[in-house]
Amino acid sequence: MKQKVSVIISSLLKDIPSLDEALRSINASNPHEIILVIPKSKNVPKWLVAKKYKFKIVKQNGNTLADARNEGVKNATGDIVAFTDGDCIVPRDWINKIQDGFERYDVAGVGGPSLPAIKSGI
Repeated sequence: MKQKVSVIISSLLKDIPSLDEALRSINASNPHEIILVIPKSKNVPKWLVAKKYKFKIVKQNGNTLADARNEGVKNATGDIVAFTDGDCIVPRDWINKIQDGFERYDVAGVGGPSLPAIKSGI
């Protein structure tokens, strides 16, 4: 049986269009849960919530990326925790590759490449 993966996204909500794409890509990879960690002073726009992605919102305590990730971990229910940011797009097989890494090898963590987005004309 595959282990459940909780995906934690830390976001300042400043890049809303990329957050929409990030949630779409993560949702398509079929995680156990998605936790969006945002600053305590912010609210997720209603239109983003209305898109019906399966994610829960957690307010961040503290001001750093580490604080956001720690808050996400406290709220995660999966066997494995995966981190990404609100401006990242993950491949459709991302969750499967993470699960396979833990199933095939005796490891405490797995990682992968971080590739820049390709923009036309650059």
